[in-house]
Amino acid sequence: MKFEYIPKIRAQESFGYIDFPDKFYRFIDEFNIVGVRWLQPTTISASNFLRVLQEGSSAKARGYGRGNNKENDELSIQMQDFYQPLLDHGALWKVKNDNVICTAMLYGDRESITDGFYRMVNMFHYPKTMKMEFLDDKYRFRINGDHMIAIYCDSSQENFNPNCSDRKLGIMR
Repeated sequence: MKFEYIPKIRAQESFGYIDFPDKFYRFIDEFNIVGVRWLQPTTISASNFLRVLQEGSSAKARGYGRGNNKENDELSIQMQDFYQPLLDHGALWKVKNDNVICTAMLYGDRESITDGFYRMVNMFHYPKTMKMEFLDDKYRFRINGDHMIAIYCDSSQENFNPNCSDRKLGIMR
């Protein structure tokens, strides 16, 4: 999967999705982010989303969906049902060690967001290693949404600390 380069300064001029540059660069620096795919994962398949989170940026898209030769891993509507409850203002982020995390900035309360996450996990039979955590407001670089979340795969099964700054996530290994 290809990711866009993140400039060291004035990223808001390149992307337009950034309302608070100081919070954006805090997120980029503290999570060791080196690339981004905006507006994801709502246009990729559910299996590709899992594969990218598990395998990182080197994960390869696979063929076409069942019974639909117009839909494939890189162009799919499977995740659309989760846009509003879970993936609104979403992005996939490439970490320096080639792992990938997903963030979203959502409207709603924590309970409805958590319910949306578990509904997605159950619908697509995702493993227990898929995690969702609410991030601290110090990382919310957009005015959109009530909460910022991170979705990631944590094979170590360690607990995530939403106030972490760097190597606390399982993705930082």
